[in-house]
Amino acid sequence: MKPLAIPLLTALLASPPLLAQSTGNDSLRVTDHGAQCNGTADDTAGLKAALAAAQKTGRPLLITGSCTTRETLNVPDNVQIDGRGTGSIKSIGPSGRLLSLHGVSHVTVRALRLDGSYPNASVNYAIQVDQSSQVVLADLELVNPGNGIGVSGGSREVIISRPRVIASHQHGVEISDASDVTVREGLFDGQAGFGIIINGTSSRIRVVDNTTHKSGLELVGATWSTSDLIISGNHAANTGDNCYSLTGHNISFTGNMGIGCAGNGLNIYGHHVTATGNYFRNNSQAWKTNAAWRAGILIGGGWGGTSQHNVVTGNVVDDDQPTPTQQYGIFIPANHPLTWAAGQAVTTGAFKVLGLRIYRAINNGTSGNTPPTHTAGTASDGGVTWQYVDSYDTTAQPDFNIVMNNQLGRAAVAGFADHSTASSNQTPQPPGRR
Repeated sequence: MKPLAIPLLTALLASPPLLAQSTGNDSLRVTDHGAQCNGTADDTAGLKAALAAAQKTGRPLLITGSCTTRETLNVPDNVQIDGRGTGSIKSIGPSGRLLSLHGVSHVTVRALRLDGSYPNASVNYAIQVDQSSQVVLADLELVNPGNGIGVSGGSREVIISRPRVIASHQHGVEISDASDVTVREGLFDGQAGFGIIINGTSSRIRVVDNTTHKSGLELVGATWSTSDLIISGNHAANTGDNCYSLTGHNISFTGNMGIGCAGNGLNIYGHHVTATGNYFRNNSQAWKTNAAWRAGILIGGGWGGTSQHNVVTGNVVDDDQPTPTQQYGIFIPANHPLTWAAGQAVTTGAFKVLGLRIYRAINNGTSGNTPPTHTAGTASDGGVTWQYVDSYDTTAQPDFNIVMNNQLGRAAVAGFADHSTASSNQTPQPPGRR
């Protein structure tokens, strides 16, 4: 487990610029290719024809009016789509997926409204970017999508700038097995899931200056196999879970805010996370319903993370409510991992620990009689196949963490507490006040 690579982070901070907006003088108009875009006609055929013409001629495609489509529109290579802030495409079919960018490059979609509110539509992404590169999605508004924007399949060099995703039935943006992706200055409100979820083997992801005022789950979440992330300047309020949850590794988490969330302001499940200069206030609103929701910042294992080798310094944590809900400003609980044993009923995705090794179940079943010992890939115990996830360092406790120089205000119990049995945490942290 290596510490955060600062040169890599510096390089990531320089994103490629957005493509210049078309003046319209050389643009194709979607209404010149059979689309009426009057809000009632089926414009599927006209939209497809316009996309083909844009690829053939190399000219930008201007979408004006209220277009509709019954099918997913496949966006080809080297196409620029511009809605000028007034154009929209609404789904009138059950797929719910409006735009698909599959195996393409040099594509820009900007200033377009996408409406996924067709009754009983599936939870497909309104826009899916898959196996693609050098893609810019700028100033898009997604309303009632089944899912928001998906970036997957090894896609790289994708910029999602100033998205507005409202009332997604799942997430705002989901990044899976992708690299060099930036999500910045977005508004994610009313989604059932995460504002932004980073999962799979995604790496070199930047999440900067995004906001939620209400989210079913976290504004930003990162799962166990993600790495080399920059998360900065984001503002989460009133989420239905933690404000932020980080289970990956090599993560820089700086200058973020979390206020009034149901769970912890920040939950660090992963390792080699550096959290500095963040502000958390009045979180753990639902602490009475979930014992894990108790702090402004919590460093604790779970979901495949080791919660080791993290640095938490220079943060401000407070609770100014008449009756504080944050039980602790910063808290390190004891870890009680679920241990592998033969004859257990196991569900797909369950995490188990054997020795210092963490495994994840690939299938439902009853664990067999062959204990997993592998440290890479997958192996079967005779009943369940286990994917190796990670290993603890020395102890299965949140250990080797540094917590110091944080400004701790009020908390219901204590500003800081370490209830783990770890012996190597460095926590010269004043206790704060009650």
